[in-house]
Amino acid sequence: IVIPIGQTLTKTTSGNEFWVLGNGGTLVIQGTFNKSGPGALLMDRYSVNCTGILNINQGNMFHTYSGGTNTFNGANITIASGSFYGPNGGTSTFTNCNVSGGGSFGDTGNRTITSGNVITANMNVSGGTHTINQDISPASYTISNGTLNGTGNIAPVGDLTMSAGTISNTGNWMVGGS
Repeated sequence: IVIPIGQTLTKTTSGNEFWVLGNGGTLVIQGTFNKSGPGALLMDRYSVNCTGILNINQGNMFHTYSGGTNTFNGANITIASGSFYGPNGGTSTFTNCNVSGGGSFGDTGNRTITSGNVITANMNVSGGTHTINQDISPASYTISNGTLNGTGNIAPVGDLTMSAGTISNTGNWMVGGS
């Protein structure tokens, strides 16, 4: 699926909806993808290449592909309060992205936050290896499993919660954003 620059695809879900691509494929977002409705959109065997706009206006959105590679370069991702966005499985790389909104951003795969990103949404680490190589100030940061690596300073504006997992990050932790 390709959403070209200047085009918009809106997906509204009322319950859990599955998009399954048998042999794997890629959702290319150059334009705008809007996820609306209270249900979850679960995209199985999809990789994502996003240079455009991804809005999670309501409900949750996940894409899973254990062998997939997700690339976000210059993407604008907005996650509404009460919503969740998670590229689960595979490897996700974020460069020069803006991740905002009152919702939560997390995954169980391997995620790398490289450089130039502005992340103000809540972040959740619930599995996999997360490498943060730049300074970030999310609204909150929760680790319930997985490993956190990297060199970036992490300064959640709100709460920092850890119930399980491993921290190998060499950057500083500044709770309360200070």
